[in-house]
Amino acid sequence: MVERKEKYNENWKKEKVNLIEIVKKYAPKFKKYRDGVKFIFEGRENKVIADMVSGYLRIQNKRTRLFYRLDGTLTDDKTKTHFKIKHREEM
Repeated sequence: MVERKEKYNENWKKEKVNLIEIVKKYAPKFKKYRDGVKFIFEGRENKVIADMVSGYLRIQNKRTRLFYRLDGTLTDDKTKTHFKIKHREEM
């Protein structure tokens, strides 16, 4: 897992996001659960998957199983769908 973070972390840092804002936008009225090192915030249409060890999140449409870019478009391009979670002091 650490190797993956080291390999991709520089790309993830290019698009930092506020976890709370993303969950409010994509998974309002969510239920939260844990899956290993990931926290899942599951709403009606989408789920936000936050990897707390690597410090990134992804937003998935439950119907299509595709992931969102930050501009709101769905894609299967995995290089554009990981976003670094801002630290509290960055928010």
